[in-house]
Amino acid sequence: MLPIFALANAGEALPATEDFAAAKLAVLAASLLSSVAGVAVLWWASGTPCRASPEELT
Repeated sequence: MLPIFALANAGEALPATEDFAAAKLAVLAASLLSSVAGVAVLWWASGTPCRASPEELT
């Protein structure tokens, strides 16, 4: 009995370049979503908008 990898052609051993492009877009989208979620969590945890009062500036 032949091993399963012996049935593939040599060109099928590596993923297609389109797969890498899709993976890059997925990583970019996940990174952007993660950064927005992180900012939202930190903003919500602070309890107030990130603005300095006039007293803090003097």
